[in-house]
Amino acid sequence: MCGRYKGPDTWAELHQVLGSFTHQPDIFDAAPYEIRPTNKVPICIRNHQGQFEWVKARWSLIPHWHHGAIKDWKATSFNAKVEEAPTKPSWRDPWKKRHCIIPASCFWEWSGC
Repeated sequence: MCGRYKGPDTWAELHQVLGSFTHQPDIFDAAPYEIRPTNKVPICIRNHQGQFEWVKARWSLIPHWHHGAIKDWKATSFNAKVEEAPTKPSWRDPWKKRHCIIPASCFWEWSGC
């Protein structure tokens, strides 16, 4: 279960993978080496008009049914087991309907050493 990841080193590296994009979005700035839960990161979504667009989003999941401030959500919802995600309350709806592209060059599990 990987909770940390590293973004691509350059726009060229990401462009090689996602060749359909022809320009660098303004929000794709130098990401930190280690992206941690709650960091704001660029992701690619399909907007309401059906077009792909880059937005900044929180690396974590706040379920739509959570009411209150984001800081009040205490569960570690940045990680899910693929076998359980389709049925767990926090992940069930995003698993079915809300997909995005997260540029990353590697993932790893933080060990706290």
